[in-house]
Amino acid sequence: MKASVLTLLALALTLAVCGTTLAGMDGGCAKCARSAGQSDQFKKFQRDTLDLRQELMNKRFDLQRENLKGAPDAAKVAALQADIAAIRAKISAIRAQSGLPQSGKRDGECMGCDRAGCNGQPCPNRPCGK
Repeated sequence: MKASVLTLLALALTLAVCGTTLAGMDGGCAKCARSAGQSDQFKKFQRDTLDLRQELMNKRFDLQRENLKGAPDAAKVAALQADIAAIRAKISAIRAQSGLPQSGKRDGECMGCDRAGCNGQPCPNRPCGK
């Protein structure tokens, strides 16, 4: 009886230690963002576009709410889509003014997979981006 209790206790302790170790390991975007660093230029871009990004998110929510209605108003959907496109254009213009690249891997951002694979490693048994 004591042996089985000790065995279960040892197993639980091992799982706790392993779980804590794995939880502490960084991967994905957290690792990518830290290794790439976020330049002052990128941080300024984030500050400058904070209100626009919030407005964009709100417009996307409004569009989603409208599309979920039984009979969405086509004019309202078109207006929201136009608003979203205009906000994206403003963000892209600010990005261009900041000197950050318009596409691909950008400073401080992580796309998970690039041409070399997932975070510089080959993608294991799955396509990139999944």
